[in-house]
Amino acid sequence: MSQPQSYDDGTGRVCKLNESLYGLKQAPRQWFHKFKQFINKVKFKQSISDPYIFIRKEKSRKKKNICLYGDDLLIPGSDPDEVKTVINLLQNEFEMSKSAPATEYLGIRLVFTSTELQLGQEYIDKMFQHV
Repeated sequence: MSQPQSYDDGTGRVCKLNESLYGLKQAPRQWFHKFKQFINKVKFKQSISDPYIFIRKEKSRKKKNICLYGDDLLIPGSDPDEVKTVINLLQNEFEMSKSAPATEYLGIRLVFTSTELQLGQEYIDKMFQHV
């Protein structure tokens, strides 16, 4: 990264970044490190099978999950109050925008009914057609 032309004073000096900038090649790694530090502080544990899934088991035997993909989060749960608790926890630490309930995640169609979550794999089926 170089300084803008208008900032160059001819001395060859550079600016020091005090924190990562969006768009730099190391930004995703820095974001993940910052997210992981916070999530560990609030007692979530990283999944052994997938490093981008974080789980917190409550004394009431309820689990709270967070799935991370880049800077997108999926917070699954059957109890809206539990999901809201996790969202509030994250909003206290990070600037976040809330979107509508997810209809797709990592190419998997999500259909929520009053009693279940249905997963569809049309994307995977479509990819197999091209092989």
